[in-house]
Amino acid sequence: MKKLLLTLLAFSIVLVGCSGETVKGFPDTVLIDVDDYRTALNDNKEFSKYVEEVKFIGEVDENISTLNYFLDVVVKANNDFESLSKEDIYHLMFSMVKEIEDEPTFEIEDTDTRNLTFLRNLVLSTSDNNYVMGIKHYKEEYSYKYELVINDSEVYRPEKEQELNLKANATEQKEAEERKIYNYMESKYNEITNNGADYIPEIHDPMVDKMVSKKFDITENEANRIYLEFKLDY
Repeated sequence: MKKLLLTLLAFSIVLVGCSGETVKGFPDTVLIDVDDYRTALNDNKEFSKYVEEVKFIGEVDENISTLNYFLDVVVKANNDFESLSKEDIYHLMFSMVKEIEDEPTFEIEDTDTRNLTFLRNLVLSTSDNNYVMGIKHYKEEYSYKYELVINDSEVYRPEKEQELNLKANATEQKEAEERKIYNYMESKYNEITNNGADYIPEIHDPMVDKMVSKKFDITENEANRIYLEFKLDY
């Protein structure tokens, strides 16, 4: 009986020592405990309704001083995920990343003291698109910005989009204001030149520029520039 108990104890120690799973990109001898990351995504109702499968891909980068193990969390997303807006996708993946970051960083059980481990990317893939967001590493000097990369080309950040929208709105407002100035100038030209029949550039251009400068609080040179630019467009 005593021998049986010792055998069972030894077997259970072996099982505990061998917990984890192999990860594509890592040596087959390396077992990683990734259940916490998988559970963090599958047990969250906001995440799980878009998640079909959670896998892991690794990469080993060896240099003189360190042996770096990078781990990507790869999620196969369903078709409902594609119905989300870019902003919603960003915020969903950001929440996933923060959830993953709350879990302990995986460890490599090895005698090589050069080992460093990093959570690198959260990758969500559908049949049509690939979305990647960098995960902040446990060491600040290796941290990524939380930005969403779509299909390896488009970079999306809400603040970036907001900045672009503000610039676009400012451009539209400027164009609308300048068109208003141009229309005013055109009406004045028609008024004082008998619809252009009596137009004398040396006399009428300075007159109209001065009128516009006073009405819209801009310089006469600016008024002249606006008029010429719009006139060329027509």
